[in-house]
Amino acid sequence: MYRTIHYIALFATLLLVQIFIFDNLALSPYFNPLIYVTMLVLMPMESRSVVLLFTGLALGLAADFATGGAGLNTAATLPAAFLRQPLLALFCDRDDLRDGGVPSAPRMGGEWNFMRYAATVVAVQHAAFFMLESMSAVLLPHVLLRTVLSAAFTLLFVFIAARLFTYNISRV
Repeated sequence: MYRTIHYIALFATLLLVQIFIFDNLALSPYFNPLIYVTMLVLMPMESRSVVLLFTGLALGLAADFATGGAGLNTAATLPAAFLRQPLLALFCDRDDLRDGGVPSAPRMGGEWNFMRYAATVVAVQHAAFFMLESMSAVLLPHVLLRTVLSAAFTLLFVFIAARLFTYNISRV
């Protein structure tokens, strides 16, 4: 992987922004974006499943260690990492998937395919996080509202980060 330095920088940047900015934001109890999932969304399309799972594990453990999450971030990130490759296959043509590269709108056949893929990965991670956090079926409407609002902002962040990250890689 010739872009290892870029991905290490992305990993560190996302975790620092999550820890120092978004974890300290207190706008509403329904607004808790988990932007570190952007790393999973932007991993190369040719990444092997074991690499994705270890990346998800590292992301979750680092976020848990920094925030005292007691495994919550790890338990929520691993399902998203596990489902990423099947989701790519669902939203991407085989030829585009075989060519590899960073998932982006041009590589995936349009903005719509990329946003559906990113939204699904983000929704899986957020739903797992908030369901595990609440641990109650009584709070399901509350969990769904938190998931939708937080995932919507995270998706906006993913969209911006994807534009910046794919722009920087193509220029190098």
